Amino acid sequence: MERDRRKRLNEKLYALRAVVPKISKMDKASIVRDAIAHIEKLQAEERRLLEEISALESTVATKSAAGAGDDDDGVPLLPRMKKPRTTPPPHDGASMAASPPLQILQELIVMNNPRSQLQVSKVGERTMAVSIRCARTRDAMVKVCRAMEALRLKVVSANVAAVDGSIVHTMFVQISSLTDPSSNAS
Repeated sequence: MERDRRKRLNEKLYALRAVVPKISKMDKASIVRDAIAHIEKLQAEERRLLEEISALESTVATKSAAGAGDDDDGVPLLPRMKKPRTTPPPHDGASMAASPPLQILQELIVMNNPRSQLQVSKVGERTMAVSIRCARTRDAMVKVCRAMEALRLKVVSANVAAVDGSIVHTMFVQISSLTDPSSNAS
């Protein structure tokens, strides 16, 4: 009974460690302390954003009451919000067509688990952002690493996150112009 309680506690600590972005040490007290600090930071950010929203709403309300914020149709103008920057899709489909290793990677991932998802975005001339979402299984990371090694893709940086029972692998990979998974030359 005590063993089961400790096992459940450790599982919950592992889950907490997976969602907190910055853990200073791997002991239980540090995980909880860092989680509390992260929650307090998020709460402060939430309060700041709520204050900003209420300030914007009051500004819009005063402008619309004065009539200064109306356009020709009588609809009040809302303040411009910044749009998040997105990477536009390539015009000629070059991100997948120019990189057969990534096509092979997609086939491997979908073949192993049809519910897996692969997203590839071209970042630079030979650099790609690869995001793989797959089931949270014991050997999921090993399979992704083996696929990268087999395709001779150079991983520049990698990030792994556990989300809703699945794992999201986000990697920046460099593709050499001579990459051929069937060749033995490195």
